[in-house]
Amino acid sequence: KCELAILEEPQTLAPPNAQATIELSGISMLDNATKILSIHADVMAQHLEIQIDHRVPANLDFEQVHHGEKKKIHGVLHNVGPAAVPFGIQIVDGESGQVKPSDWPITCTPFLGTIPGFGSIPLEFEFAPLIEDDGKGFQFNQKPEDNKSQWPCVLRCECEELNQVFDIELSGSGIDSASIFAPKMLMFGEVPVN
Repeated sequence: KCELAILEEPQTLAPPNAQATIELSGISMLDNATKILSIHADVMAQHLEIQIDHRVPANLDFEQVHHGEKKKIHGVLHNVGPAAVPFGIQIVDGESGQVKPSDWPITCTPFLGTIPGFGSIPLEFEFAPLIEDDGKGFQFNQKPEDNKSQWPCVLRCECEELNQVFDIELSGSGIDSASIFAPKMLMFGEVPVN
């Protein structure tokens, strides 16, 4: 026999508090037949969250990628709640909030959709620094990693139904094209003068 008594009326998103009285008569004579069990729970508001490697990142750095190459990072958009909701993802400027142009080298797909209750959708983040114009030529440099272009931006995920907007800072460095020669020094020794 089990009786449940609510000790406090739960308020909006407040942890409910209850107490259960459990009758254990006839099971053991060595212990009390009546046990009181306190029951607590946390109520979580429905929300969306992006996880990469099972953690919720505040930022995502693609590190260094050569122009003309690409780096992909896989993540998951989770719906923590029972209702299916639509979502939208944009790549925006961190300071002005303006949407970045379509040829911006950092992208996220899919950028629009509906996510089922307690469901998840795989996301793919890609950084592909723009290919250098062949007409510009190449520079000779033994340390091309010192010549790089930065691509900072913000991923903005919105869900109107949940009245939720959250940002993740994105960054990547495009390493400039360069010719590297090895060995770094050539010794010709003694050469007669013509």
